[in-house]
Amino acid sequence: MTCPLEVGCSIQLSYTGVQQDPQSNPMPCPVAILAGGASRRFGSDKARVSVNHQPLILQNLKQLSKTFLPVWIIGPAVDTYADLGLACIPDPKPHCGPMAGVITALKHCEQTRGPRVCAIVACDTLLTPANVQTLAQLTKGFPPHAAVVAPHVDNHWQPVFAAYHTRAQPLLSESLSQDQPSLSRWLNQAGSKAIRATNITLPASFNTPDELKQQATAKQK
Repeated sequence: MTCPLEVGCSIQLSYTGVQQDPQSNPMPCPVAILAGGASRRFGSDKARVSVNHQPLILQNLKQLSKTFLPVWIIGPAVDTYADLGLACIPDPKPHCGPMAGVITALKHCEQTRGPRVCAIVACDTLLTPANVQTLAQLTKGFPPHAAVVAPHVDNHWQPVFAAYHTRAQPLLSESLSQDQPSLSRWLNQAGSKAIRATNITLPASFNTPDELKQQATAKQK
């Protein structure tokens, strides 16, 4: 028996370049990495950019797998990262923005795990152990009937470093069907059932090669 779509499951932990920490104790909460973006401003797939001599997606997988179980990758096709030893959950609407990726993650979560909370993180996030613990805290003590718990920093939502309940999926699907694909705008609607998480230290992220260089320089200081 195999589970090729669940990176981090008990029978598929030896994927290329990443080994699960034997001292880790992942909690039974899934997390999905959104890796289906077109990366137009960066010029190439941000998930493959080398950070600390390793593709960023592998580095983030290693960080997340210490705390979350399973770790899913949402991508354009199952074999998008096959050369890295990874299988994706294919997004039926690739390159349509993060809302489509979140919907795919929540549908897969409900189909395989039932109604529950799923953490969401973008592939261009430079995760640290502290960031992973912050993300884990967003999933704990999830308020009854809430659909999303997301950071709200400097008057802005951070929808791709957040915790979503599977009950958010039909609400998001309705918004996308009405050609309203902005997660931030959706979170501002009363019907989104979103809870604001404040006093959150957000992980670094990047959209261009220059921004990545700036983040690397800042980290070295």
